[in-house]
Amino acid sequence: MRIHRTRHADNFTVLANGTIRDRRLSFTARGILAHLLSLPDDAREDVRTLADRNPGVGRRGVSKAVQELEDAGYYVRRTIRDPETGLVWTETFVYDTPQDSPLPASPGTGAPETTEAGVTAWPCSRWG
Repeated sequence: MRIHRTRHADNFTVLANGTIRDRRLSFTARGILAHLLSLPDDAREDVRTLADRNPGVGRRGVSKAVQELEDAGYYVRRTIRDPETGLVWTETFVYDTPQDSPLPASPGTGAPETTEAGVTAWPCSRWG
């Protein structure tokens, strides 16, 4: 097989071979990861929009692929609750290499350094 590559000056995404060849991920998950990494920061993509833009995979297939990415550490979701308003939202982070540790939870409403409700103790000081 001969591989032909075009030199690009702009509007392209670089991915590590290890990411593209990660055997824990299906080809669908790898394609979705490449697509997500090609988007600008603060892009809004979810399972529904990904499925709508990629006919033939369907929401169930996209959902399964996103779960693969999450399980492998490429896709991280963090739920945040505003202590004043009680509003809850989810922040999503996409990485080009798998992350070993989860993101820290948003600050809880309990007293610091206790196990009261609202406080999450993380075993990894890196996220402290």
